[in-house]
Amino acid sequence: PQECEGDEDEDGDDDAPGDNCAAAMACSACGDGCAWCAADLICAAADNIPTKSDLWDQGHTAVTCDVDDYVTTCPPRDDPVPDPYYEAQWYLGAIRAPEAWAAGYTGTGVQILINDEGVDNTHPDLAKLDVANSCDVYKPSGGDAHGTVCASLAAGDSNSHCGVGAAPNAGLASCVLFSSSGGPVASQAYGEDYLAWASDANDISSNSWGIDHCWRTAYSADCPFACPAANEYCPCATCAADEWASRDLSASCEQAVVTYCADFFEDDVTPCLELDHYFVQCGYGQLSTAAHDKLV
Repeated sequence: PQECEGDEDEDGDDDAPGDNCAAAMACSACGDGCAWCAADLICAAADNIPTKSDLWDQGHTAVTCDVDDYVTTCPPRDDPVPDPYYEAQWYLGAIRAPEAWAAGYTGTGVQILINDEGVDNTHPDLAKLDVANSCDVYKPSGGDAHGTVCASLAAGDSNSHCGVGAAPNAGLASCVLFSSSGGPVASQAYGEDYLAWASDANDISSNSWGIDHCWRTAYSADCPFACPAANEYCPCATCAADEWASRDLSASCEQAVVTYCADFFEDDVTPCLELDHYFVQCGYGQLSTAAHDKLV
C-alpha cells in the first residue's frame, strides 16, 4: 500500500502547495494547491492542469479528463469506511465488499497466511501481522513488494490511514518463499511446510504468486503418440526426433499431427489434448497458430 503520509520532501521539510499533487490517488489526499479529476483519479497542480495530450505524454493509457473536469473542492462522500483512499479502490465496490461488510463479513476471527515475498508490517495498515505464527523469515528484503501488496488487498486494516482490504478485520501472517532482491527466504520454503504453517492459527493459505505452467511443463523430448493402430499417418514416422524437444515442428510434422489427431483422435486422446492444452494455456508450444486452428 502507499505510504499516505503528509507532504514532505526527501529532506523532511514541508513542501510548497502543489508540489506533491501527482502522488495522490483520492480527492481527499489531493491537498492545497492541487486539483482533482475523479474520472481518471488524477491529482495535478492547480496552476498547471495537464491537457489530455500532456497525460498521454506522461504515460497514461486511458485518459478522459479535460481541463474543465478538475475541481479544487472535493464533493461530499458517504463511504462505508473512513480510509481516505477507499475512493480510489473501485474494485471493492465491484465485488460488493461493502455489502458483505454490512452483513457482518469483515474477516473477524479469520487469519490469512501470505506466502510470498514477505509482508511489511511497519505500514500502519499491516501492523497487525502475527509474527508468532509467521515463518522464521516474514519481512521483505530490498524492494520486494508483491507480498505486501497481496496482504493489503486481502486484509489491510480500516484505520483512517490509507486504503482498506477486502477483509479488513482478518488477521495476517507471512512466509517469505522467494525474494526478487536476493534476500533470505524462510526455512519452511525449502519443503511444503509453508502451505499449512501454523494451521492452528492460520485459516487460509494465500499463494498469489502463481505457477508459470509454460515454464514448468516439460515438453516431451520424444514423439508423444503411441499410434496403437500403427498406421501410416503416425506423426512419429514423419517428424524428426529433435523436433519434439525443440518445440519447433516443421510444416510437414505439424500437418502429420493435425491429420492424425483429426482422424485418429480416439487412438491417442491424451497427446492430442495436451498439444491443444499447451497451445491454449501458453499461447505457443509445439503447434503453430495455423496448425492449432486446423486441429480445433
